[in-house]
Amino acid sequence: GEDPTLVAEAIGPDLPDAIVCYDDTLALVALDGLRSRGVRVPEDVAVVGFDGIPFSAWSNPRLTTVLTPMGQIGRLAADTLVLAIEIGEMADAQILPVELAVRASSSRSGRA
Repeated sequence: GEDPTLVAEAIGPDLPDAIVCYDDTLALVALDGLRSRGVRVPEDVAVVGFDGIPFSAWSNPRLTTVLTPMGQIGRLAADTLVLAIEIGEMADAQILPVELAVRASSSRSGRA
């Protein structure tokens, strides 16, 4: 896993308004690293994740995240692989719905 201190150091001393992470696990590590530096989330910087793992709803502060349909993604990946093997071609790209779950890690009031 990622080291929270190294992640916080990578963000640097000049904090941006917000940090958007490629997944919730990295966002949770960033929350921990920022807290260890005395950075307040969301008062000093907002943090947003992506994928909607269950723990994101229970973290402190609760993590704002983009919820993705993981089960549907898995089924689609398997179906696409089977199709590619059977006909030797990749299926057309598909866009799946996502939802933004706004929670305390991006709320300026600290309450979401």
